[in-house]
Amino acid sequence: MAKPELVDQINAELSEDHVYVHPSMRKHLSPDAEQALSAALTELPDPTYVVLYPFANDDQFGGKPGDLLTLLHQTHPEPGVYLSNTTTVVPDSYTAVRIEGRQWDVDGERSGEIPYEITSLVREAKPQTVEQALTETVDLMALPVEELNAKYQAYSTAQNAANEARMDELDDEDSGTSPVLIGSLIVAGLVLAAVTARALRTRRKAKAALSLPPSAMARVRAANERTLRARAQSETLALGEALDAYEIRAVDNRDSWQQALDHYQAASRLTEDDNAPLLDVVGAIVLAERGTAALNRALAGKSWSPTPGCFLHPLHPHGNTGRPVLLAGRSVAVPLCDRCRRDLDRGRPPEILDVLDHGEPTHYFDTDAEPWASTGFGSLEPDLLSAMRRRQRR
Repeated sequence: MAKPELVDQINAELSEDHVYVHPSMRKHLSPDAEQALSAALTELPDPTYVVLYPFANDDQFGGKPGDLLTLLHQTHPEPGVYLSNTTTVVPDSYTAVRIEGRQWDVDGERSGEIPYEITSLVREAKPQTVEQALTETVDLMALPVEELNAKYQAYSTAQNAANEARMDELDDEDSGTSPVLIGSLIVAGLVLAAVTARALRTRRKAKAALSLPPSAMARVRAANERTLRARAQSETLALGEALDAYEIRAVDNRDSWQQALDHYQAASRLTEDDNAPLLDVVGAIVLAERGTAALNRALAGKSWSPTPGCFLHPLHPHGNTGRPVLLAGRSVAVPLCDRCRRDLDRGRPPEILDVLDHGEPTHYFDTDAEPWASTGFGSLEPDLLSAMRRRQRR
Protein backbone atom coordinates (compact mmCIF):
# COMPACT_ATOMS: atom_id res chain seq x y z
CA MET A 1 0.00 0.00 0.00
CA ALA A 2 1.38 3.39 -1.02
CA LYS A 3 2.11 5.79 1.82
CA PRO A 4 -0.37 8.71 1.93
CA GLU A 5 2.48 11.23 2.05
CA LEU A 6 3.85 9.92 -1.27
CA VAL A 7 0.47 10.28 -2.96
CA ASP A 8 0.00 13.75 -1.48
CA GLN A 9 3.46 14.82 -2.65
CA ILE A 10 2.86 13.60 -6.21
CA ASN A 11 -0.55 15.26 -6.41
CA ALA A 12 0.88 18.52 -5.06
CA GLU A 13 3.59 18.63 -7.73
CA LEU A 14 1.12 17.66 -10.47
CA SER A 15 -1.09 20.57 -9.48
CA GLU A 16 1.85 22.96 -9.97
CA ASP A 17 3.17 22.07 -13.42
CA HIS A 18 1.47 18.74 -14.32
CA VAL A 19 4.77 16.82 -13.95
CA TYR A 20 6.19 14.78 -11.07
CA VAL A 21 9.72 13.37 -11.27
CA HIS A 22 10.96 11.08 -8.51
CA PRO A 23 14.53 12.03 -7.50
CA SER A 24 15.90 8.72 -8.78
CA MET A 25 14.27 9.38 -12.17
CA ARG A 26 15.80 12.83 -12.67
CA LYS A 27 18.46 11.38 -14.98
CA HIS A 28 15.66 10.53 -17.41
CA LEU A 29 14.19 14.04 -17.55
CA SER A 30 16.28 17.16 -16.97
CA PRO A 31 14.75 20.32 -15.43
CA ASP A 32 14.82 22.02 -18.84
CA ALA A 33 13.11 19.06 -20.47
CA GLU A 34 10.54 19.02 -17.67
CA GLN A 35 9.76 22.67 -18.27
CA ALA A 36 9.30 22.07 -22.01
CA LEU A 37 7.12 19.05 -21.32
CA SER A 38 4.99 21.01 -18.85
CA ALA A 39 4.39 23.70 -21.49
CA ALA A 40 3.36 21.07 -24.05
CA LEU A 41 0.94 19.47 -21.59
CA THR A 42 -0.88 22.75 -21.01
CA GLU A 43 -1.59 22.94 -24.76
CA LEU A 44 -3.49 19.65 -24.80
CA PRO A 45 -7.30 19.73 -24.89
CA ASP A 46 -7.67 17.66 -21.70
CA PRO A 47 -5.84 18.02 -18.36
CA THR A 48 -2.80 15.77 -18.71
CA TYR A 49 -0.25 14.78 -16.06
CA VAL A 50 3.08 12.96 -16.21
CA VAL A 51 4.51 10.83 -13.40
CA LEU A 52 8.04 9.42 -13.47
CA TYR A 53 8.54 6.81 -10.76
CA PRO A 54 11.16 4.03 -10.27
CA PHE A 55 8.81 1.08 -10.76
CA ALA A 56 10.11 -2.39 -9.88
CA ASN A 57 8.34 -5.74 -9.79
CA ASP A 58 8.76 -5.96 -6.01
CA ASP A 59 7.73 -2.39 -5.16
CA GLN A 60 4.54 -1.24 -3.42
CA PHE A 61 2.75 -1.09 -6.79
CA GLY A 62 3.98 -4.46 -8.01
CA GLY A 63 5.75 -2.70 -10.86
CA LYS A 64 2.38 -1.66 -12.32
CA PRO A 65 2.15 2.01 -13.31
CA GLY A 66 -1.61 1.71 -13.72
CA ASP A 67 -1.99 1.03 -10.00
CA LEU A 68 -0.22 4.27 -9.06
CA LEU A 69 -2.08 6.31 -11.69
CA THR A 70 -5.41 4.92 -10.52
CA LEU A 71 -4.55 5.74 -6.91
CA LEU A 72 -3.65 9.30 -7.88
CA HIS A 73 -6.97 9.73 -9.66
CA GLN A 74 -8.90 8.25 -6.75
CA THR A 75 -7.40 10.82 -4.40
CA HIS A 76 -7.93 13.63 -6.93
CA PRO A 77 -11.08 12.53 -8.85
CA GLU A 78 -11.26 15.04 -11.66
CA PRO A 79 -11.26 14.46 -15.44
CA GLY A 80 -7.83 14.00 -16.87
CA VAL A 81 -5.15 11.88 -18.53
CA TYR A 82 -2.20 10.41 -16.62
CA LEU A 83 1.03 9.23 -18.28
CA SER A 84 3.88 7.32 -16.67
CA ASN A 85 7.00 5.37 -17.45
CA THR A 86 7.03 1.59 -17.01
CA THR A 87 9.72 -0.69 -15.60
CA THR A 88 11.42 -0.47 -19.03
CA VAL A 89 13.25 2.86 -18.94
CA VAL A 90 16.29 1.65 -20.87
CA PRO A 91 15.78 -0.27 -24.15
CA ASP A 92 17.03 -3.82 -24.39
CA SER A 93 17.56 -6.20 -27.29
CA TYR A 94 13.89 -6.70 -28.10
CA THR A 95 11.86 -3.78 -26.75
CA ALA A 96 12.02 0.00 -26.70
CA VAL A 97 11.12 2.38 -23.87
CA ARG A 98 7.41 2.30 -23.12
CA ILE A 99 4.90 4.75 -21.70
CA GLU A 100 1.67 3.73 -19.98
CA GLY A 101 -1.40 5.92 -19.67
CA ARG A 102 -4.83 6.07 -18.04
CA GLN A 103 -7.70 8.48 -18.64
CA TRP A 104 -10.87 9.30 -16.75
CA ASP A 105 -14.01 11.19 -17.81
CA VAL A 106 -12.48 12.48 -21.05
CA ASP A 107 -15.14 13.65 -23.51
CA GLY A 108 -15.89 11.06 -26.17
CA GLU A 109 -13.53 8.48 -24.66
CA ARG A 110 -13.98 5.52 -22.38
CA SER A 111 -12.27 5.69 -19.00
CA GLY A 112 -9.32 3.35 -18.70
CA GLU A 113 -6.24 2.97 -20.88
CA ILE A 114 -5.41 5.80 -23.27
CA PRO A 115 -6.33 5.19 -26.95
CA TYR A 116 -4.53 2.22 -28.36
CA GLU A 117 -3.78 4.10 -31.56
CA ILE A 118 -1.43 6.31 -29.54
CA THR A 119 0.39 3.55 -27.68
CA SER A 120 0.76 1.54 -30.89
CA LEU A 121 2.31 4.45 -32.79
CA VAL A 122 4.66 5.22 -29.90
CA ARG A 123 5.76 1.58 -29.84
CA GLU A 124 6.34 1.74 -33.60
CA ALA A 125 8.56 4.82 -33.15
CA LYS A 126 10.82 2.72 -30.88
CA PRO A 127 11.85 5.55 -28.51
CA GLN A 128 15.22 4.99 -26.87
CA THR A 129 14.76 7.28 -23.86
CA VAL A 130 11.95 8.17 -21.48
CA GLU A 131 12.05 11.75 -22.72
CA GLN A 132 11.64 10.61 -26.34
CA ALA A 133 8.75 8.32 -25.40
CA LEU A 134 6.95 11.11 -23.53
CA THR A 135 7.51 13.62 -26.34
CA GLU A 136 6.19 11.17 -28.95
CA THR A 137 3.12 10.43 -26.82
CA VAL A 138 2.28 14.06 -26.14
CA ASP A 139 2.80 15.02 -29.80
CA LEU A 140 0.30 12.33 -30.85
CA MET A 141 -2.19 13.43 -28.21
CA ALA A 142 -2.05 16.95 -29.67
CA LEU A 143 -3.05 15.80 -33.16
CA PRO A 144 -6.63 16.23 -34.46
CA VAL A 145 -8.54 12.96 -34.30
CA GLU A 146 -8.69 12.64 -38.08
CA GLU A 147 -4.93 13.02 -38.45
CA LEU A 148 -4.24 10.54 -35.63
CA ASN A 149 -6.56 7.98 -37.20
CA ALA A 150 -4.89 8.44 -40.60
CA LYS A 151 -1.43 7.86 -39.10
CA TYR A 152 -2.63 4.76 -37.31
CA GLN A 153 -4.33 3.40 -40.42
CA ALA A 154 -1.11 3.74 -42.42
CA TYR A 155 0.81 1.98 -39.65
CA SER A 156 -1.79 -0.78 -39.36
CA THR A 157 -1.81 -1.41 -43.13
CA ALA A 158 1.97 -1.79 -43.19
CA GLN A 159 1.96 -4.09 -40.19
CA ASN A 160 -0.82 -6.25 -41.63
CA ALA A 161 1.25 -6.80 -44.74
CA ALA A 162 4.26 -7.79 -42.63
CA ASN A 163 2.07 -10.07 -40.52
CA GLU A 164 0.70 -11.85 -43.60
CA ALA A 165 4.23 -12.48 -44.85
CA ARG A 166 5.22 -13.92 -41.48
CA MET A 167 2.15 -16.15 -41.35
CA ASP A 168 2.99 -17.52 -44.80
CA GLU A 169 6.40 -18.50 -43.46
CA LEU A 170 4.89 -20.12 -40.37
CA ASP A 171 2.35 -22.04 -42.47
CA ASP A 172 5.20 -23.41 -44.60
CA GLU A 173 6.84 -24.71 -41.41
CA ASP A 174 3.66 -26.32 -40.07
CA SER A 175 4.01 -30.09 -40.36
CA GLY A 176 0.45 -30.94 -39.35
CA THR A 177 -1.06 -32.66 -36.31
CA SER A 178 1.06 -35.40 -34.78
CA PRO A 179 -0.21 -38.53 -32.97
CA VAL A 180 1.10 -37.02 -29.73
CA LEU A 181 -0.95 -33.88 -30.32
CA ILE A 182 -4.08 -35.92 -31.08
CA GLY A 183 -3.60 -37.79 -27.81
CA SER A 184 -3.13 -34.49 -26.00
CA LEU A 185 -6.38 -33.17 -27.45
CA ILE A 186 -8.26 -36.23 -26.23
CA VAL A 187 -6.79 -35.86 -22.76
CA ALA A 188 -7.57 -32.12 -22.78
CA GLY A 189 -11.18 -32.89 -23.71
CA LEU A 190 -11.50 -35.28 -20.79
CA VAL A 191 -9.93 -32.74 -18.45
CA LEU A 192 -12.33 -30.05 -19.65
CA ALA A 193 -15.30 -32.31 -19.03
CA ALA A 194 -14.08 -33.05 -15.51
CA VAL A 195 -13.33 -29.41 -14.74
CA THR A 196 -16.72 -28.26 -16.03
CA ALA A 197 -18.58 -30.92 -14.07
CA ARG A 198 -16.68 -30.08 -10.91
CA ALA A 199 -17.29 -26.35 -11.37
CA LEU A 200 -21.03 -26.87 -11.77
CA ARG A 201 -21.12 -28.98 -8.60
CA THR A 202 -19.15 -26.44 -6.56
CA ARG A 203 -21.21 -24.49 -4.01
CA ARG A 204 -19.82 -22.10 -1.48
CA LYS A 205 -21.64 -22.46 1.83
CA ALA A 206 -19.94 -19.46 3.41
CA LYS A 207 -21.37 -17.01 0.85
CA ALA A 208 -24.55 -17.19 -1.17
CA ALA A 209 -24.16 -17.23 -4.92
CA LEU A 210 -24.54 -13.80 -6.48
CA SER A 211 -27.00 -13.08 -9.27
CA LEU A 212 -25.65 -11.37 -12.37
CA PRO A 213 -27.45 -8.42 -13.97
CA PRO A 214 -29.04 -8.76 -17.42
CA SER A 215 -26.97 -7.96 -20.48
CA ALA A 216 -26.62 -4.33 -21.50
CA MET A 217 -25.22 -3.59 -24.93
CA ALA A 218 -24.55 0.00 -23.90
CA ARG A 219 -21.22 -1.34 -22.69
CA VAL A 220 -20.13 -2.39 -26.17
CA ARG A 221 -20.35 0.49 -28.60
CA ALA A 222 -19.05 0.66 -32.15
CA ALA A 223 -16.16 2.90 -31.09
CA ASN A 224 -15.17 0.42 -28.42
CA GLU A 225 -15.20 -2.39 -30.96
CA ARG A 226 -12.85 -0.43 -33.21
CA THR A 227 -10.53 0.11 -30.26
CA LEU A 228 -10.55 -3.59 -29.44
CA ARG A 229 -9.78 -4.56 -33.04
CA ALA A 230 -6.90 -2.09 -33.13
CA ARG A 231 -5.62 -3.39 -29.82
CA ALA A 232 -5.75 -7.02 -30.98
CA GLN A 233 -3.78 -6.20 -34.13
CA SER A 234 -1.22 -4.10 -32.28
CA GLU A 235 -0.57 -6.48 -29.38
CA THR A 236 -0.30 -9.46 -31.70
CA LEU A 237 2.12 -7.64 -33.98
CA ALA A 238 4.16 -6.43 -31.00
CA LEU A 239 4.53 -10.02 -29.78
CA GLY A 240 5.58 -11.12 -33.26
CA GLU A 241 8.18 -8.36 -33.43
CA ALA A 242 9.57 -9.38 -30.06
CA LEU A 243 9.81 -13.00 -31.17
CA ASP A 244 11.56 -11.93 -34.38
CA ALA A 245 14.09 -9.81 -32.50
CA TYR A 246 14.78 -12.39 -29.82
CA GLU A 247 17.40 -15.13 -30.22
CA ILE A 248 16.93 -17.98 -27.79
CA ARG A 249 19.89 -18.72 -25.54
CA ALA A 250 20.91 -21.84 -23.69
CA VAL A 251 19.84 -20.28 -20.37
CA ASP A 252 16.32 -19.48 -21.60
CA ASN A 253 13.34 -21.72 -20.95
CA ARG A 254 12.51 -23.45 -24.23
CA ASP A 255 9.04 -24.59 -23.14
CA SER A 256 8.07 -21.01 -22.32
CA TRP A 257 9.53 -19.87 -25.63
CA GLN A 258 7.41 -22.45 -27.49
CA GLN A 259 4.32 -21.32 -25.58
CA ALA A 260 4.99 -17.74 -26.64
CA LEU A 261 5.31 -18.77 -30.28
CA ASP A 262 2.19 -20.98 -30.16
CA HIS A 263 0.12 -18.20 -28.62
CA TYR A 264 1.38 -15.75 -31.23
CA GLN A 265 0.37 -18.08 -34.06
CA ALA A 266 -3.10 -18.57 -32.56
CA ALA A 267 -3.63 -14.84 -32.06
CA SER A 268 -2.43 -14.10 -35.59
CA ARG A 269 -4.95 -16.45 -37.13
CA LEU A 270 -7.75 -14.71 -35.24
CA THR A 271 -6.67 -11.27 -36.44
CA GLU A 272 -6.39 -12.20 -40.11
CA ASP A 273 -10.06 -11.38 -40.71
CA ASP A 274 -10.84 -7.66 -40.41
CA ASN A 275 -14.49 -8.57 -39.80
CA ALA A 276 -13.87 -11.33 -37.27
CA PRO A 277 -16.52 -11.72 -34.54
CA LEU A 278 -15.93 -9.51 -31.52
CA LEU A 279 -15.30 -12.49 -29.24
CA ASP A 280 -12.53 -13.71 -31.57
CA VAL A 281 -11.02 -10.22 -31.36
CA VAL A 282 -11.06 -10.34 -27.56
CA GLY A 283 -9.66 -13.87 -27.73
CA ALA A 284 -6.73 -12.61 -29.80
CA ILE A 285 -5.96 -9.99 -27.13
CA VAL A 286 -6.01 -12.64 -24.40
CA LEU A 287 -3.74 -14.93 -26.43
CA ALA A 288 -1.29 -12.12 -27.23
CA GLU A 289 -1.11 -11.12 -23.56
CA ARG A 290 -0.46 -14.74 -22.57
CA GLY A 291 2.18 -15.09 -25.27
CA THR A 292 3.93 -11.96 -24.01
CA ALA A 293 3.88 -13.31 -20.45
CA ALA A 294 5.33 -16.61 -21.68
CA LEU A 295 8.09 -14.79 -23.55
CA ASN A 296 9.00 -12.78 -20.46
CA ARG A 297 9.26 -16.01 -18.46
CA ALA A 298 11.41 -17.54 -21.20
CA LEU A 299 13.77 -14.58 -21.01
CA ALA A 300 14.01 -15.10 -17.26
CA GLY A 301 14.78 -18.79 -17.76
CA LYS A 302 11.58 -19.84 -15.99
CA SER A 303 8.62 -22.03 -16.85
CA TRP A 304 5.24 -20.48 -17.63
CA SER A 305 1.67 -21.56 -17.09
CA PRO A 306 -1.47 -19.53 -17.88
CA THR A 307 -3.15 -17.61 -15.07
CA PRO A 308 -6.98 -17.67 -15.04
CA GLY A 309 -8.50 -14.33 -15.95
CA CYS A 310 -11.70 -12.68 -14.73
CA PHE A 311 -14.66 -14.79 -15.80
CA LEU A 312 -17.02 -11.83 -16.25
CA HIS A 313 -14.67 -9.84 -18.49
CA PRO A 314 -11.50 -11.41 -19.95
CA LEU A 315 -9.79 -8.01 -20.31
CA HIS A 316 -10.01 -7.29 -16.60
CA PRO A 317 -7.07 -8.12 -14.30
CA HIS A 318 -6.43 -11.74 -13.32
CA GLY A 319 -9.16 -13.34 -11.25
CA ASN A 320 -9.09 -15.09 -7.90
CA THR A 321 -10.85 -18.43 -7.84
CA GLY A 322 -13.83 -19.44 -5.80
CA ARG A 323 -16.51 -16.72 -5.92
CA PRO A 324 -19.91 -18.31 -6.62
CA VAL A 325 -22.31 -16.73 -9.11
CA LEU A 326 -25.60 -17.94 -10.52
CA LEU A 327 -25.28 -19.23 -14.09
CA ALA A 328 -28.37 -20.74 -15.71
CA GLY A 329 -29.88 -21.18 -12.26
CA ARG A 330 -26.86 -23.00 -10.85
CA SER A 331 -24.20 -21.82 -8.41
CA VAL A 332 -20.79 -21.94 -10.05
CA ALA A 333 -17.50 -20.84 -8.48
CA VAL A 334 -15.61 -18.72 -11.00
CA PRO A 335 -12.50 -16.49 -10.92
CA LEU A 336 -13.36 -12.81 -10.52
CA CYS A 337 -11.12 -9.76 -10.48
CA ASP A 338 -11.19 -7.57 -7.39
CA ARG A 339 -13.31 -4.89 -9.08
CA CYS A 340 -16.04 -7.29 -10.21
CA ARG A 341 -16.08 -8.97 -6.80
CA ARG A 342 -16.50 -5.61 -5.06
CA ASP A 343 -19.26 -4.55 -7.44
CA LEU A 344 -21.22 -7.75 -6.84
CA ASP A 345 -20.72 -7.64 -3.08
CA ARG A 346 -22.01 -4.06 -2.98
CA GLY A 347 -24.96 -4.70 -5.25
CA ARG A 348 -23.52 -2.78 -8.19
CA PRO A 349 -23.69 -4.23 -11.72
CA PRO A 350 -20.18 -5.33 -12.75
CA GLU A 351 -18.77 -4.75 -16.22
CA ILE A 352 -19.51 -7.95 -18.13
CA LEU A 353 -18.43 -8.61 -21.72
CA ASP A 354 -21.71 -8.45 -23.69
CA VAL A 355 -22.27 -9.03 -27.39
CA LEU A 356 -25.19 -9.18 -29.81
CA ASP A 357 -26.35 -12.77 -30.21
CA HIS A 358 -29.16 -13.29 -32.74
CA GLY A 359 -29.90 -9.59 -32.41
CA GLU A 360 -30.19 -9.65 -28.62
CA PRO A 361 -27.70 -8.33 -26.04
CA THR A 362 -26.18 -11.36 -24.33
CA HIS A 363 -23.42 -12.15 -21.86
CA TYR A 364 -20.60 -13.77 -23.83
CA PHE A 365 -20.76 -16.95 -21.70
CA ASP A 366 -24.44 -17.38 -22.60
CA THR A 367 -23.64 -17.56 -26.32
CA ASP A 368 -22.53 -20.58 -28.34
CA ALA A 369 -19.27 -18.87 -29.39
CA GLU A 370 -16.47 -21.35 -28.81
CA PRO A 371 -14.04 -21.86 -27.31
CA TRP A 372 -14.72 -18.64 -25.42
CA ALA A 373 -18.08 -19.40 -23.80
CA SER A 374 -17.29 -22.81 -22.31
CA THR A 375 -13.77 -21.91 -21.15
CA GLY A 376 -14.52 -18.36 -19.98
CA PHE A 377 -11.62 -17.19 -22.18
CA GLY A 378 -9.38 -19.50 -20.17
CA SER A 379 -10.72 -18.66 -16.72
CA LEU A 380 -12.39 -22.09 -16.37
CA GLU A 381 -10.05 -24.06 -18.64
CA PRO A 382 -6.63 -22.39 -18.61
CA ASP A 383 -5.32 -24.23 -21.71
CA LEU A 384 -6.89 -22.07 -24.43
CA LEU A 385 -4.65 -23.47 -27.16
CA SER A 386 -6.08 -26.96 -26.75
CA ALA A 387 -9.59 -25.53 -26.74
CA MET A 388 -8.88 -23.68 -29.97
CA ARG A 389 -7.54 -26.83 -31.62
CA ARG A 390 -10.78 -28.60 -30.72
CA ARG A 391 -12.70 -25.78 -32.40
CA GLN A 392 -10.63 -26.15 -35.55
CA ARG A 393 -11.29 -29.90 -35.69
CA ARG A 394 -15.07 -29.49 -35.60
